[in-house]
Amino acid sequence: MVSRSGMSAPDPQGVSTKQSSASARVKSLSAEYGDDAYSGGTARLTTLTSIAMQTPEVRQGVVDGLRWQLANGQYPLDHKSIADAMLNG
Repeated sequence: MVSRSGMSAPDPQGVSTKQSSASARVKSLSAEYGDDAYSGGTARLTTLTSIAMQTPEVRQGVVDGLRWQLANGQYPLDHKSIADAMLNG
């Protein structure tokens, strides 16, 4: 058995409070904009989630271009900005 020192189970009261708060917000939005607006928001969220899941985490073309520039000494450097960042954090 693995011991998780310093870690505790989530507070059921805190979880319940957050769920109640989220539920109240949904009801408030539904009352303010109507149920159709809420369902439309859900559809948009589903679409955006789908797009995000299909987008690669790494834009390989950009990475390859930067690697090429670095390897060939063509990546532009602003020496003053680098020095300022080193000195001033």
